[in-house]
Amino acid sequence: MENIKSLKGIKIVLTRSALQAKESVELFASKGAEVLLFPTIEIAPAEVVKELDRAASEKTQIDFLLFTSVNAVRYFSEYLQKHKLKLNTMSAQYIAIGSKTAEALSAYYHGFVFVPEHFDSEHLSVEIKKNFNLSGKTILVPRSEIGRVELPEVLAKMGANVINAVVYKNVMPDPSSVPELINRLSDFSEAYYIFTSPSTYNNFLQLLKIENAGKYFQDKIVVSIGPSTKTEIEKSGVRDVLIPENYTMESIAELIQKTVQNGN
Repeated sequence: MENIKSLKGIKIVLTRSALQAKESVELFASKGAEVLLFPTIEIAPAEVVKELDRAASEKTQIDFLLFTSVNAVRYFSEYLQKHKLKLNTMSAQYIAIGSKTAEALSAYYHGFVFVPEHFDSEHLSVEIKKNFNLSGKTILVPRSEIGRVELPEVLAKMGANVINAVVYKNVMPDPSSVPELINRLSDFSEAYYIFTSPSTYNNFLQLLKIENAGKYFQDKIVVSIGPSTKTEIEKSGVRDVLIPENYTMESIAELIQKTVQNGN
């Protein structure tokens, strides 16, 4: 079935950080959708990353580097440059979760990057185990301070020495900065609300002081970028959460197109 190319007349509320949202807003706007950017999260670099400082000073051999997001790539690289750190990664193998992460990594590393087909920890671990032997190896995972613990735990169970390096922070915007956006939401009562992490969803509830999420979203269509976010949304009583086949904004756009085409 051929997807329609236009989302004219469709309204979308995008809750990811303003820093990340430019391409996403352009993607939906190019298809004719009306987009309200409502950032419920702000991203800031970590001031001190002791794990990276220690690894550099001790010349720890890094066997694998695993990046879970574009932000992980960006803030990891910026921290090394800012503090003039050199890690022992001469023989390291690189793993990037998602095509966008791999694309960001290509600006800093020009060798082979393994990109798993799946993003969730369970399937991801199977793919990594199939392709690599982590037993006794050191794997560095640059991440957010609120990143999920499941993946590092799975890697540790595979025998890896996991270095968790928190290179950036996710913080909620100052509530005083969003009243105008909250007022604009009245024009988006029947819209697609896109959430890209559990934090973007929970912060949305907190910023709007929503106590009954199921009731609030009953006339809206909620879209989650991945399974962990979907689970978090459903825990609050919201049902019929849409999730794309691939966990990217492009796949979300395709999913919305199909939903519109099917008249849902």
